[in-house]
Amino acid sequence: MRKEEIYIQNPRIELIKFFMMTLIVVGLISGCSINGKSESSTEEKAHYPQTFIDACGSEVLIQKEPQNVVVQGSWEEDFLKEAGAGGKVKRFEGMGIGGSINETERRIAAETTPDLVVIMSKYKPTEGDCKSAKALQKMGIPAYVSDQSTVKKVASELLQIGNIINTKEQAKKASEKLSETIRKVEQAVYGLNRPSVYWENSLDVEFEEIKSFLAIGGDVLENDLLKMAGGENIIQDLTVPNPYRVETNLKDIQDKNPQCILVSGYEIKFVQGYQPVNRRDGWENIAAIKNNNVIELPISFGSVSSLSEDLIQLAEFIHPELRGKL
Repeated sequence: MRKEEIYIQNPRIELIKFFMMTLIVVGLISGCSINGKSESSTEEKAHYPQTFIDACGSEVLIQKEPQNVVVQGSWEEDFLKEAGAGGKVKRFEGMGIGGSINETERRIAAETTPDLVVIMSKYKPTEGDCKSAKALQKMGIPAYVSDQSTVKKVASELLQIGNIINTKEQAKKASEKLSETIRKVEQAVYGLNRPSVYWENSLDVEFEEIKSFLAIGGDVLENDLLKMAGGENIIQDLTVPNPYRVETNLKDIQDKNPQCILVSGYEIKFVQGYQPVNRRDGWENIAAIKNNNVIELPISFGSVSSLSEDLIQLAEFIHPELRGKL
């Protein structure tokens, strides 16, 4: 009798085992499918609406993923593309006509129909930047003001812009590349002497005669780039409205006797009457000229897309002992 009972119960046990194994297999297959989908996805999609705090301290509400992002310069356009904007970005190059308040902002709204405007520059945001953003927001257009005054802020803002326009992965790669270059350069120049540097950005020329020299001052991205590369800007302490056009003269330059001289590509290409510094009268006894420590930079120098390479180039120029080591 006992043998018969065991014989009768076994089919039930086998059936239960079968169903349990089926559930386990289905669970494994589902898990693999989910994991496979997760691994094959190249980018985590953002969810909207989202609110971001910009450099003016304003809350910027983004209702949906921006598809038409408007900027007002080549620097901003390069930045957005580096962050992954691609075909989303459009550059507005016009200005307001006449003296009407917020005329430029009205033209941006009417002519480009943006769903986001990004305002940025390579020095700290001005009161005008913040007012422009507020004017656009009153027109129903989200406007984000970005601080690009230091190299580390550029790396940080790449991530932020990637979050805003839903291109996190590409923005993260660009930010990590720049951050790693920053780390390497800072480590390499730590403890080294800091040579004095004169960075000429333009000239004030009248009737083919140079009246004054216009240098890069403090509180701008280029000055931070210079400090990070291990140099000391001889003009950085002067306070002027436009730190890209700090007026100086030959005597001041001679007195400060810079060990290195940089000349911006913009000046070389666009300033009529430009003359290489090593051919100028009165410059021959400056340390940088005597030691041939002069570099004429390409016009693209300092663009976001080349910022890592430019930082290395600058560090190797200022500290020749680092060449080939970065």
